[in-house]
Amino acid sequence: MLGPEPSAVTARFASFCTQAGELDPAADAPLQTGSAEDDPLALLEEEPAVAVKALNRRELALLRLPVGASDGVCRLPRSYLRAECFGPVQNRLAQALRRRMEPAEIAAIAAAGPAQSHYRTCIERLEEAATHMRRVAKACLYVVHRMGRPCRDGDADGTAGNVLALDFSLLGEARQAFDGLNRAGFERSAPNDPDRAPAYLALAEALPMVSERLATVLRTLGPPPTWEPAEAEDRPIFAGAFARLYTQRPRSAQRGAGSGEHAGRGTTPRDRSRSAAGANDGTAKPAEGHP
Repeated sequence: MLGPEPSAVTARFASFCTQAGELDPAADAPLQTGSAEDDPLALLEEEPAVAVKALNRRELALLRLPVGASDGVCRLPRSYLRAECFGPVQNRLAQALRRRMEPAEIAAIAAAGPAQSHYRTCIERLEEAATHMRRVAKACLYVVHRMGRPCRDGDADGTAGNVLALDFSLLGEARQAFDGLNRAGFERSAPNDPDRAPAYLALAEALPMVSERLATVLRTLGPPPTWEPAEAEDRPIFAGAFARLYTQRPRSAQRGAGSGEHAGRGTTPRDRSRSAAGANDGTAKPAEGHP
């Protein structure tokens, strides 16, 4: 399996919506990344498609939730963006506790918030991935065409139709996409390797389905700038929750302070992860959905 385990990615998303009261813990089906039967992204990681690296590890990790759990992301878009942006902050805080960093250092991490990932940039990365997949799909069509295999009408744009030969315009776009790809499996000799034909055919079928799910998520998210007010609202909420959870000494630690018990004992990183997503302490939780 390439990229992070789907269960770990799904768990992070679930912690930012279930614990915040946005989702019934029993109704977790929309958050489950599926198998190849119901998750087209999984098709890219199985034979025969895996023989050609259409997406790298970073791209697979980026698309794991938007494609594998697209229904849940569309239903809880703000929770998805929270998990993508504030999840890494929580990971850094958990590492800081394990390293027994000073409380002031931990508080600084909580206050700084996301260093590079923002709601806007998360959406922009998905848009870039969508553009890349369209380019790869067209490149696959070109290889399949050169091999003399049948292509499906509209495969490069996320739809399927009758088997036909590529028209001149689409063939030109496909050739241009193939020539512009600098990735293993798309060398100039690729159309002359019949052993890889099943891989390109599988990709030509799976990539449009991946693109279709991602397009649905992007339509739900809308223009990236519209999420900036939501992020500005969420930052102090999560900074405050993280500061309380990761810098305050739990009662068990306070009782054992005289014996040198570490301030982080008494709660585990998982306990803190569950609490961070839903900790309000009287602060009104921003509503789920598009701002």
